[in-house]
Amino acid sequence: FKEALLQLRTHHPKTSLICYVCRIGFHNKEVQVNDAGEHSKSAGKPILNQLYSFQIHNFSSFVVSYYGGTKSVLSGLI
Repeated sequence: FKEALLQLRTHHPKTSLICYVCRIGFHNKEVQVNDAGEHSKSAGKPILNQLYSFQIHNFSSFVVSYYGGTKSVLSGLI
């Protein structure tokens, strides 16, 4: 997971943010969520909830975003 995140940061040095979620195992004890500076629980948590809805385990997901010039509000991120 850490290696993949480092590679993304290396390959996308001009990115505005990299949000991510990581879930190891079948219990919710080993879960990491990062909003990458966006509003709290506005990016990582919605990604995680979508993966929960499909009952996916042992995964990591990264969203690389570039600032497009228009600031979104919380509802726009969700």
